Amino acid sequence: MAKKKRGPITDPIVFAKLVLRGASLRWYARNEALVRQRVDRGLYACAECGKIVKKQYLQADHIKPVVDLKAGDEGLEEWVKRLFTPVENWQWLCNFKLPDGTQVGCHANKTKIESELRSFYKKKKKTKK
Repeated sequence: MAKKKRGPITDPIVFAKLVLRGASLRWYARNEALVRQRVDRGLYACAECGKIVKKQYLQADHIKPVVDLKAGDEGLEEWVKRLFTPVENWQWLCNFKLPDGTQVGCHANKTKIESELRSFYKKKKKTKK
């Protein structure tokens, strides 16, 4: 299945977030968290289940999500503070891609739960208005 081509990004906030996400890959705390989970050369422990895996099967994760589950988007400044967070808020979780493209593992499970909670709170907010 071919990826859908997107047009140019015209919203400056969306563009800034995209650039900052890329920059966060080099954030010291993200990499320090990986070093802390290293158990042997090329092997790391999943912060959730403890499974020992190669780095290719790990996914960086913010313990406290970048976008708050209840409040949602709280503005660019808060988003940046949560993206570039100290090492204590970073963890690496196992994440595997099945042949059909389905993601499984601790990171996939956490992401699914957070998405469902975010949707729940968003719907709850709409019904209060």
